[in-house]
Amino acid sequence: MDYDGRSPLHVAASKGYEDITCFLIDQGADVELSDKFGNTPLLEAIKNGHDQVASLLVNAGASLTIDDAEAGASVLSKDRWGRTPLDEARRGGNKKLIKLLEVARTSQLSEFSDQYHQEIS
Repeated sequence: MDYDGRSPLHVAASKGYEDITCFLIDQGADVELSDKFGNTPLLEAIKNGHDQVASLLVNAGASLTIDDAEAGASVLSKDRWGRTPLDEARRGGNKKLIKLLEVARTSQLSEFSDQYHQEIS
């Protein structure tokens, strides 16, 4: 970790290093780890326009939240500046990444809805 709490996976994702990202994921790197600013490796990939790396992270189970998914954050949670990963993708205009995040978000919303309905039944 560096002084901002960024892991090697944060750095690889922010630079778009696909091979290193795959290696770190295979070695068990935490895809949900947030740095001291609340940024995850997925958000780093999105902010820098690395859609292939973002796809690798989503496929490895990265949550579409900026906050740690273990903390119970919803898929619509925002960082301290009010941004979601999808907001960042839209701001950057990366159409492939926007589509990837919308599909993954829909999937996570569906899972949340199914769990909610099971709990109230």
